[in-house]
Amino acid sequence: TEYGNLEITVNLSKPEKDPKEIALLRTLKQSGYPQCLLCVDNVGYAGRLDHPARQNLRVLPLTIDGEAWFFQYSPYVYYNEHCIVLNEKHVPMKISERTFRRLFDFIEQIPHYFVGSNADLPIVGGSILSHDHFQGGNHKFPMELAPVERKFASDTHPGVTVGIVRWPMSVLRLEGSGREDVLRAADMLLAAWRAYSDPSADIAAFT
Repeated sequence: TEYGNLEITVNLSKPEKDPKEIALLRTLKQSGYPQCLLCVDNVGYAGRLDHPARQNLRVLPLTIDGEAWFFQYSPYVYYNEHCIVLNEKHVPMKISERTFRRLFDFIEQIPHYFVGSNADLPIVGGSILSHDHFQGGNHKFPMELAPVERKFASDTHPGVTVGIVRWPMSVLRLEGSGREDVLRAADMLLAAWRAYSDPSADIAAFT
């Protein structure tokens, strides 16, 4: 494409359910265990009709930003060494300044991986918003390889630059030598982005 190579992944591991199975699911009593597909209770779980088996699932404990998290490889591999980093607690996803701290903590422990997060909004493709988690792996996406079209020096955070990435969606790339400076700049941008409105482009932060 004009933005470089794009990658498309088709997941053949999750076929459509059989209509008879769907009808049977309606009559089953919900057990609530495990609470979701990301809970650590899935490790070794035998499964049931409305919840896949995870007998061969294993997780590794991590400490991220002073909290207990777990690392596992995804049962649905979308790219090389696709992993999921999940909170020990079943708490909803919420993107905040602490999210950036957790991301930094992870890549300091596993520097050859990337790690990232879906948005905490259901309209942009987040799969399981009820359980705080990240996704990572040993892969470089086309967006990471895309060049920066324009670069700005941060007025409020010396040493941090903000680049507009040549990409079909709005993407900013922050760079800096100091972790705390980049964290604060990212948090400031997040707050500004959430409050941003542009009526001429039909963008409304609040309605």
